[in-house]
Amino acid sequence: MHPPRPRPVGDISDLWREAARHEAASITAFTELADLLVRCDAPASLVERAHTAARDEVRHERICLALAGGGEPTPRAEFVCVPNASGPRSRSTEIVRLAVESFVDGLVGEGFDAARLAHGAATATANPARVTLLRMSFDERSHARLGTDIVAWCRIQAPWRVDTALRIAAVRLPRAVAPPASYACLAPGALAPAGFVDGATGEQLWAEARLAARDFVRHD
Repeated sequence: MHPPRPRPVGDISDLWREAARHEAASITAFTELADLLVRCDAPASLVERAHTAARDEVRHERICLALAGGGEPTPRAEFVCVPNASGPRSRSTEIVRLAVESFVDGLVGEGFDAARLAHGAATATANPARVTLLRMSFDERSHARLGTDIVAWCRIQAPWRVDTALRIAAVRLPRAVAPPASYACLAPGALAPAGFVDGATGEQLWAEARLAARDFVRHD
């Protein structure tokens, strides 16, 4: 029996599997977000949208694995929320935390992901990947809107504390976001046809997301 032949360096499937791991982590994040919204007595509509976002990410993980050529989704048991180990916090403290996480991970992070996916869809040469990336981009954009709406609700609950925390968070956003390590194994010219952005494009999209975030804090 011959040993399996190793995949060539820079196999696109590695990038899709890494993307699947990212989507799996997002399932956990949105599940925990829904739990935090409940603890903060947020409107039920926001809680339900967080659950919907988690279901979106379950679908995204499966899509990425399919594009990678197969693989098992992360067991759902890993996405059960656990109580906060640091103990109970005041409602106002939790609301500030909710606002900052929704700003950084939702409004900024999901917005950045949506922009990357839309750009990837525009450069992808295979029609199935192009359509899939566009649909995922639409979902991520809706997740960014959820983050924006959560921040708006938090501002009503604790205006001064939330606004101060958001200004600090905007300043602390990293100047650059490094591409996944697997990108280094692939020639830059191979990324765009597969629906991935290269390092330079990613830097540009992140700079735009960072600038928009700062404008949001200053003017919204």
